Amino acid sequence: MVNNNFDFIRLRKDLEDYFTSAMFMASPIAMMDVIDVKTASSEELIKLAKKNKFDLNKYRKKSNTNNSKKRETREEMRIDWFDNPLI
Repeated sequence: MVNNNFDFIRLRKDLEDYFTSAMFMASPIAMMDVIDVKTASSEELIKLAKKNKFDLNKYRKKSNTNNSKKRETREEMRIDWFDNPLI
């Protein structure tokens, strides 16, 4: 079951960067991990991230239901033409 609460594009990119740097720094075997990341499903990306101790909270999508945002009312949007410094 795929969890859509994660930014999988960003997670995939960060995992690719992680294994690419490992490939050049320490282990040419990491090339196989880069290929695995490129072809991995969403569930496999989460497993790879957990296995390599990635903080998955950084990849959680922010909810769009932010009730703290204040909507502008008509009165707040009204322009005071006599007190406008741009005119």
